[in-house]
Amino acid sequence: MDSESNRPLVMLVEDNVILCESLTYLLKLHGYQTFEARSGNEALEMLTLNIPDIILLDIILEDSRDGYAVLRFIKNDSRYKYIPVIIVSGLKDETNILCGLELGANDYIIKPFKVNELILKIGNLIKLKNDISEYLLKGGSLHSSHKTSSNTYDEHLLKSFALFVENNLSSIDNQYIKEIAVSLNLSVSTLERMVKKHYGCNPIEYIVKRKLEKSNLMLKYSSKTVMEISVEMGFNSLSYFSTCYKKHFGVSPLKNRKI
Repeated sequence: MDSESNRPLVMLVEDNVILCESLTYLLKLHGYQTFEARSGNEALEMLTLNIPDIILLDIILEDSRDGYAVLRFIKNDSRYKYIPVIIVSGLKDETNILCGLELGANDYIIKPFKVNELILKIGNLIKLKNDISEYLLKGGSLHSSHKTSSNTYDEHLLKSFALFVENNLSSIDNQYIKEIAVSLNLSVSTLERMVKKHYGCNPIEYIVKRKLEKSNLMLKYSSKTVMEISVEMGFNSLSYFSTCYKKHFGVSPLKNRKI
């Protein structure tokens, strides 16, 4: 029996009562729970009580805090920055769309919209979020025959290393290795030995693989372009990203595009 508490939770930030009620009804038909906020301030208050799996966010809201302000707050707060956000707005000019995407929205849908398209995008983004969480918990696809038994302290250090990498994928590079080592109270050489022993690769190679694996998930389950994903994952150029991707997966990024 399907427990309602196990259903994905969608937060609706929308001041149009009729649209909000319609979306609530449609989302429940597709197996989602929902809760609603009518204003930007109310949305931020409600986030302290419930952490949704995804947020549908209008830009024009009732109070002084518009959708952009809400989005900016979410994407700059470590508690909420990994929640997928879809802007659903009647503003359809390029300036508004680019502003929303630059602030970190995962997608931008213009009203009036196709319900099936919205439902598919919600499902894809929640799956992407869950897949990334599962990758982090399991160490991604980087398990290998090089793994050996380690004590609890080593496991804690490795999880801390993996978490730091996961939380900083877009900006992390070889310059961060020393910073990570210092934060874990290790020398760079000790960190390199530990990562090599557990994953069969050095820290830089691990970081690149995680960037590529997350890029692959985004290619399959988000609507972002190859260029947007390349930039978001911190690659210096599209050609370098494509070369690394093809070397790792055996095909070009466009071959794995699902949307």
